[in-house]
Amino acid sequence: MKITSSTVPEDYGHGSMVVVPQDADDMWTLYNHIHPGDVVEGTTTRKVIRKSDNSTYRKTIRAVLRVTKTDYDARSASLQIAGTFENEIEDVSPGAAHTLDVQVNRQLKITKDEWNKLEVDDLNDACDMDKRAELGAIIMEDGVAHVCIVTSNMTILKAKVEVSIPKKTAYESSIKKIGRAHERFFKQLYTVFSQSLPLDTLKALLIASPAFYATEFKNYLFEEAALKSDKRILRFKDKTVIAHASSGYLQSLKEVMKDPNVVSHLSSAKYGHQLQMLENFYTIMNRDDMRAWYGPKHVAKAVEMGAVDSLMVSDSLFRSDDVAERKEYIAMVEEVKNSGGSVEIFSSLHDAGQQLDDISGIAAILKFPLPELQDIESEDEDED
Repeated sequence: MKITSSTVPEDYGHGSMVVVPQDADDMWTLYNHIHPGDVVEGTTTRKVIRKSDNSTYRKTIRAVLRVTKTDYDARSASLQIAGTFENEIEDVSPGAAHTLDVQVNRQLKITKDEWNKLEVDDLNDACDMDKRAELGAIIMEDGVAHVCIVTSNMTILKAKVEVSIPKKTAYESSIKKIGRAHERFFKQLYTVFSQSLPLDTLKALLIASPAFYATEFKNYLFEEAALKSDKRILRFKDKTVIAHASSGYLQSLKEVMKDPNVVSHLSSAKYGHQLQMLENFYTIMNRDDMRAWYGPKHVAKAVEMGAVDSLMVSDSLFRSDDVAERKEYIAMVEEVKNSGGSVEIFSSLHDAGQQLDDISGIAAILKFPLPELQDIESEDEDED
């Protein structure tokens, strides 16, 4: 993300910010922070009817839209913003509806009546490359590999490599064929890895597989990189973690990222940290549920009492169309930070965020037990 200009005041009131999204992560960030009632301005095309002769034509326009709805497609990483025209455009009826397709590397101006600290901080963080690129991952088995990027917001599949490996037999010719097939597989995987990942910005590399395939490919990767003097790859020699996976398919990444050994080696990767944080929450809840709570009412009360040590919030809660509800969650985040607690915003595109959404989207680990929070459950039952 690039922020080319900003008129947002220090007290986060009315103002505008001009941003340039650069990748899928940026689209997701914008989706989380553009809400109905905001005003966006960007370049778009529209099919219009010429009033003079009723003929139709398509024109490029600079649209200023009052937002009514946003939509994010995870498969194509595309963002669409629906709204009504605020500006006058020739051959377009005032107040007509339009949908703006947000484009990578194209400016978008966002104007809000009231910005908040969370929105501004998140957009600024999106400009910080150190906080963006996270982990390169290769999940593989014999003849199949998936190459992906794990960012703080999502897992992006960059490429799949598949080579047919002959079945083993006792014949020498078969053994040679298998050897050649493995060589071809590793060679293709090396090429795809070097070309499809942003190697200059990734913090670490994870290679996971059943059996010994990950170790074999790691050895091949760095031997080949040494022969080619490829410094972009060689810098990962001390930043590569080998792990066990049940298969070479992408769903295995979830189980790999829960491995404590992997998390300890990849502590800088936000996704791994969040999975560990959530696992810790469940461990405490099972052992002593007076110090681990979830749900808006319980967590809000714990925040009010200054008892929260770690707060976990799904970004889905900040997309609520209810402005008052969004403000409540933002206020909780700021209160915990101000009281010295830690706050982690989970992406609902990641497995950890989806797990958090399953338990209301908000949870907290407390500094000390609060058995009186059980009274909130009793009050809710009495109301029912």
